[in-house]
Amino acid sequence: MVQFASQHNLCLSVAGTGHDFLHRHSLDGSLFVRTSLMKSVEWTSGGVVVGPGLTFAELHYAASKANRSLASGWATTVGIVGWSLGGGHGPLSPKLGLGSDQILGVQVVGPDGSLYTATETGTRRVGLDGKVEESGATDLLWAVRGGGGSTWGVITSLTLKTHDLPQGGYTSVSASLAGDLCSGEGTLLGLLDTYLAWAMTLDENWGGLAWFTPQKSNGTCSVVWSFNLIYLYQGSSSDPTFKATLQDLLNGAPALQPQVTTYPDMWSIVLTKALEPIIPVSYLAPSGTMPGGLPSILISRETVADGSLSQTLKSQIHNCFAQNCYSYQFYQDITGNINSPQDPNVSVNPGMRSAIFHLVVILPTLQDVPTFYKLGEYSYFSESAFSMDSWQNRYWGPNYPRLLQIKQTMDPQNKFWCHHCVGDTSL
Repeated sequence: MVQFASQHNLCLSVAGTGHDFLHRHSLDGSLFVRTSLMKSVEWTSGGVVVGPGLTFAELHYAASKANRSLASGWATTVGIVGWSLGGGHGPLSPKLGLGSDQILGVQVVGPDGSLYTATETGTRRVGLDGKVEESGATDLLWAVRGGGGSTWGVITSLTLKTHDLPQGGYTSVSASLAGDLCSGEGTLLGLLDTYLAWAMTLDENWGGLAWFTPQKSNGTCSVVWSFNLIYLYQGSSSDPTFKATLQDLLNGAPALQPQVTTYPDMWSIVLTKALEPIIPVSYLAPSGTMPGGLPSILISRETVADGSLSQTLKSQIHNCFAQNCYSYQFYQDITGNINSPQDPNVSVNPGMRSAIFHLVVILPTLQDVPTFYKLGEYSYFSESAFSMDSWQNRYWGPNYPRLLQIKQTMDPQNKFWCHHCVGDTSL
């Protein structure tokens, strides 16, 4: 199919599961390549070679049989390729690294139909004529380690790191609280400060998310709110460190009544979740007042420490009475925790390393988006706004020029294109 597209001057779009809010997996007038049925799993002494159609649920099942652990995201139906190539955040990332950190090798069919195999020792290219070229260049591997999917070619396999299961298993902590802004605004704002202070103390063994949701109501009070938290600790609930850290949160928020459950492996956690269909998710299109997608900001520890994040969100929450109410999702599942790994040989932006939170603001207006972007100069490639200025910098920062050079060398005619992906402006 790639060869046919090249011969007939057609663009190609590629999708595994299609779990993407920005419609990057589709392009009008292109040939569409769906890899969702390519589900091979091969364990090796140095990792695992996986097909591009695997979801996290399937990977965790395979890992449970091998007594190993794999980094993953939250939703069980997300595919491994798009998540890994886009950076990849998840509950195990503070300790195991981002999705891009897991990639040891990649096999990809390039725009000219050649098969490329890229590893940490070099790149091998097999042309359509069978000619083999080998070099010590690692540019392609570096590019796919955070440069985004659907733009380098058709990924046919990834070689990923595997990890030991933690002693004591995985301990899940979940809690929720609700109220209204008429009588309970102080409770919500105090809970926000308590949560932010607690999150700043967490080390690499903790990964999770919390979301604050004020919303308009037809009840006695015009605005109600809810707070939800779910974290995963890599270890047993009997660990003294776990107990002390959880107690620190409860000391500041005694109204929380957390549920604590320990699981032997990630597959056991998957089994507790409702079954989801593996279909492309809804496209969140932009409009005259909305940027589309899910605007995101990578929040540094400094922005939390100096109060900027708290002040901005408190102002927005207070204005919810008269203006717009937004839901805020705090993903503390990248590599900004204390002692988190910081592999430099990836192409993600610096914020994916230093940030403590990947903050997602649900459906803000174009008018309010700049207020949130002031909190951080970087965004997460796979969860972000559809309409966004300076997207090259927000996604990749100083790495974009090198990524663009690799793209232009490998795909000079831009056959693999997607919205706000590397090389977008050249089409």
